Amino acid sequence: MPGCTTRRLLALITLPIAAVLGGTSATVSAVPSYVPEGEASITPGVMMYTDGAQCTANFVFRDAAGRRYVGYAAHCAGLGGATDTNGCSTPSLPLGTRVRFAEGGNLADDGTTVGHGRLAYSSWLSMQAAGESGVNPCTYNDFALVRVAKGSRAGGRRRTARSG
Repeated sequence: MPGCTTRRLLALITLPIAAVLGGTSATVSAVPSYVPEGEASITPGVMMYTDGAQCTANFVFRDAAGRRYVGYAAHCAGLGGATDTNGCSTPSLPLGTRVRFAEGGNLADDGTTVGHGRLAYSSWLSMQAAGESGVNPCTYNDFALVRVAKGSRAGGRRRTARSG
């Protein structure tokens, strides 16, 4: 069946993310407030460091309770080598693993820490728990969410000591 794999992949991605973000049927009673552009310290493009791995932040999410999450690739918390991209068989760091957000990070410089968070969702861990083994889901399902720590959610550009 042509659409079966696609539907299963969407279920593997959507259901766990909906659970992390508080469901899909919640009613929003107020317009969410965001930090004005140019004042936010954790944004798409900021560097995220997870147990030595460096990746780029993608989208910023917010759940019904106001908690903020930043997306990045699940392989950023993977324990395999750079070419280990099978999310169904490559080991991964556990949920709750600490992640550091840094501005100006690159291969030669760890950048300036602008906040911290913890791994809250990983498509790799979800697929492994579900026993997924399909080639397409295992190869192309590479998404994770990091819950931003409360102290890291404020608007101003916070400068802290460079790490490392």
